[in-house]
Amino acid sequence: MGKEKVFEISAVELSEIDTILACIYRSPDSEFYEFLHKLDLLILKVSSKGKRLILCGDLNVNFIQYSGKATRPPKFITYE
Repeated sequence: MGKEKVFEISAVELSEIDTILACIYRSPDSEFYEFLHKLDLLILKVSSKGKRLILCGDLNVNFIQYSGKATRPPKFITYE
């Protein structure tokens, strides 16, 4: 059996404005903390190249489940 995907991504580089637009789909069955780790690696890779990242999509994150109470999205989601 193959390993389940953590997330799927489609991206386009907008070179005129040094920005990468990425759309992510995370399966609700994928391991949440592995997803966060891989997403963090993606963000670091893009930022190390001096590019901005616009991230959109369906992350399938239940913030109540992972925090025990209703919270705001993690800071990485709202980075500028």
